[in-house]
Amino acid sequence: MDDRVEAFCRSFLSAGLDAIDDATEHRFLTGRAPERDFVLRLGDSLVRILLPSAAATTRFPLQDAFFACEASDDDQDWTLVVLDGEPPARVVWDEEYHYPLGQFSREDSGPYRIAIDMHSGSISVFDAEARVCVTWIPVMAAFPYWAAATPFRLQLSFFADADGWEFLHGAAIALANDVLVLGGPSRAGKSTFSTWGTTRGHRLISDDYFLIRDGSVQAIYRRFKLHADSWRVLSARLAEAGSPASAINADAPEEKRVFDLPGNLVEPLRRDVSVIALPRFGPRAQAEPLSRGRWLQEVSPHSLSGLLGGSPDSLKRISRFTSGQRTVLLSLEKDQDRNWDFVERDLFA
Repeated sequence: MDDRVEAFCRSFLSAGLDAIDDATEHRFLTGRAPERDFVLRLGDSLVRILLPSAAATTRFPLQDAFFACEASDDDQDWTLVVLDGEPPARVVWDEEYHYPLGQFSREDSGPYRIAIDMHSGSISVFDAEARVCVTWIPVMAAFPYWAAATPFRLQLSFFADADGWEFLHGAAIALANDVLVLGGPSRAGKSTFSTWGTTRGHRLISDDYFLIRDGSVQAIYRRFKLHADSWRVLSARLAEAGSPASAINADAPEEKRVFDLPGNLVEPLRRDVSVIALPRFGPRAQAEPLSRGRWLQEVSPHSLSGLLGGSPDSLKRISRFTSGQRTVLLSLEKDQDRNWDFVERDLFA
């Protein structure tokens, strides 16, 4: 490991931790906008997010920092550059799985994980031994809207990986005695289908990202998101059922609606999985047998892309998650009640 990289990581983490106090934690946990820092608890660990002052530039807010964050002229590439005139320490990119995030190779970063997000220009350093992660965010306005629904998922995935868990991109919903997991690409109908199940008395685990370990799932977020058209239908249905929900970004014209569900419609406990499905649109609701290999081929790239907090063990954990499970190709029609009629009546029979 390069001595300069180690010195930078130590300084970066120290500056972040020094900026955190109990009042900041209270502001974040109660939902009020923090002035400078974020704190998020994950079990006994803390994810600490350091925000710069209004006068901060693209350089780290550290007097002894060795690196700066620089963008190419077309903003299509980011790198960490050594400030003292020596050759730049390059970020490792893997566009197939990890674009638009990059991280230092393990050989260069040693026990630390260093990652950079091209969208926001934020930089994260994770110390696996101390279970501490600090993220520097140069411009909060650059954060995408969906960060309100799944905040700090890169940082949380660092913690998950260190403790043997894995983030999975998909949806999961708990029925009375069963749990259905849906994996696959975006716009496959996962969120609309899974959130609709709450109107029939089922409890939502996640519609985007959740934790997996062996054959079980665990929720990590309480917020969900839907396209505006689907949200209008779902919110009206929930209101009719006596469980109204409201979107926190209702005035955003072209974005998905981010919303909270009432507590009785959310499953907070770790649950064993009954069926794992790959959804697709079809003329009618039905399920066909699907091989584990096909499910992994379709789902794994979407779970690994954009997270980067995983490790060489990530694919092994996703594979182990499906071991011994029933995997199906689940066709979904436009009528969500008909889809759920089929699931409740036939899928778990």
